[in-house]
Amino acid sequence: MAEFILFSTTEAVIQMLWDIALAFYIIQISLIYFSFLFVTGGLFTYWATSRLAPLNHFTEPQSELIVVPLQLLATILWARFIIVYYDIPRNFQFRMAIGILSTVFMVTGELLTAAILYAEDSAGWLWERNYLEAALFAGLLVAFCFMPAWMMILEIRHPFPKETGHGHENKSPFNAM
Repeated sequence: MAEFILFSTTEAVIQMLWDIALAFYIIQISLIYFSFLFVTGGLFTYWATSRLAPLNHFTEPQSELIVVPLQLLATILWARFIIVYYDIPRNFQFRMAIGILSTVFMVTGELLTAAILYAEDSAGWLWERNYLEAALFAGLLVAFCFMPAWMMILEIRHPFPKETGHGHENKSPFNAM
């Protein structure tokens, strides 16, 4: 009987394809995590700086400081949602890759937003930041970076029942095929 093989497959080829698939998976999850939090942060900032929020007795910097605990809560909730929805494994390097790449996306998004606002001459408020506010938002960025990995603390380690396995857990990808 003829075997229909398109090319010779070795374990190195399978490993390389697996690494490429993992890289795309990390990029996808990082982009989604960044998008959720970027939109949420924009909505919180709009809420606090517009007249929608009952914060009329606060000045502009004080009303933006109200956003910090809300943004921290959103960071925790979105990180947990991403981990549960995409079933991200309890691997520190994998989760840190997601956090670091998401932070790169966030810094890039913030810089692009600042550049667009500066080009439209509505960026006077960009340079009016006080140091406390800058430090708090830098702390939020650090929390955003590490939150997927910090979520491992909240997760309970338990062995999965044996009947849920597919029988290939201890095999290499080449031998599992």
